[in-house]
Amino acid sequence: MFEFAALSGYIGAVAFGLFSALLLAADRGHVIGRFLIGACFISTLWFALCGAYYAGHDIGLQIAGLRILELIRDLAWFAFLGAVLLHAHDEAFARKIWLLLGIAGLVLLTAVTFSVLPTLVDGSQLSLPYLTKATTLCYLLIAILGLTLIEQL
Repeated sequence: MFEFAALSGYIGAVAFGLFSALLLAADRGHVIGRFLIGACFISTLWFALCGAYYAGHDIGLQIAGLRILELIRDLAWFAFLGAVLLHAHDEAFARKIWLLLGIAGLVLLTAVTFSVLPTLVDGSQLSLPYLTKATTLCYLLIAILGLTLIEQL
């Protein structure tokens, strides 16, 4: 049976792949467009690898690798939103956006640490409840910070 998660990953990869191709074809060299192309390309890669992982293909990537790639994708989207917001407003607003981006960067770094930490300790997997809760909290904060940046548009 084909997993629904794999199917949605492949559909997302095709959609973002087509969007990336359209953006590349219409690229006029603007820096914001380049950030958007990068974010779409990383999203394409993330969706494709998630689809392959959930379909059961042996791609040599563990769930921790997918989590890190997801955080890189989040970073790319934060960079795009930051570029849009910093380009369009005054200096006082820019300071607020830089503060939000700094907080987002710290949360992303913390999430990477919490995602990788279990695999680094003695090469074994830790199943610490507080580590799982901290990682979940980081992902929740990433979503809230992303919504806050989108709200500023």
